[in-house]
Amino acid sequence: MDPEDVRGGCAAEGRTHGPENVFDFSLGNPDLPPPQAALEKAAGLLTCMNHGYMPNAGFPDVREALAGYASELYEVPLRGMTSSLCCGAEAGSTWCSRP
Repeated sequence: MDPEDVRGGCAAEGRTHGPENVFDFSLGNPDLPPPQAALEKAAGLLTCMNHGYMPNAGFPDVREALAGYASELYEVPLRGMTSSLCCGAEAGSTWCSRP
């Protein structure tokens, strides 16, 4: 095995200890394949079509729950149907500035 073969960013350790003695167990680099049951479950989930993107403004029940919480917290009447969820201030300000 070539010690310059990075093996998950461990080239220096491979040169020192031998690449056959270096194992990268960081996220996404397991040393074993997933169990067959996990593969079958994942395949079933991909084909059932019970997944997809949420509505752009967020799920209605979550929007309603957050509006109720914010209404109590800030003592301002808010409604879920006039609220929107976003990921961060930039996304929110972009969404608000649309015509």
